[in-house]
Amino acid sequence: MRYYADPSANWNCNITFNDSSNAVNSTSGTATVSNLTALDVPASLDFGSNQSGNYSINKSHSVQNCGNNQLDIQVNGSNVMPCSIYGSIAVGNVSYSATQSGGYTNLTNTYATLDLNVIRATTDTNSTKNSWWRLYVPYGVAGTCTGTITMLAKQG
Repeated sequence: MRYYADPSANWNCNITFNDSSNAVNSTSGTATVSNLTALDVPASLDFGSNQSGNYSINKSHSVQNCGNNQLDIQVNGSNVMPCSIYGSIAVGNVSYSATQSGGYTNLTNTYATLDLNVIRATTDTNSTKNSWWRLYVPYGVAGTCTGTITMLAKQG
């Protein structure tokens, strides 16, 4: 049984046992599968080099549905991204969207739902969809700035 098995179906289970003495026994029954809400995302999101006072290009970040129901994500970020040379970037300067050209929402340090509606897989082909991200680089920062964005699976 695969991870994407339909949780709304009743499953027929047939089990056959063979031992080293060639004794055979079998049984059958029905079972249900619990909902599994899970995701896989790349470990990092790099906005590249950007000039102060400008937005980065819109960056895609793939979200793979590793469960058996439709998937949205919950996102939040660390309060600030400290920079290696000078200053820091506030969490609200990172924004996200379900579409590349859609309305972007500023990230906060509390969880918010991003409605991606990643369908569950029905074959061994992965079911993925992109989330979209951008960064506004304020004046007064320099160097490499690093922070944490957390993404959690949420049943959609």
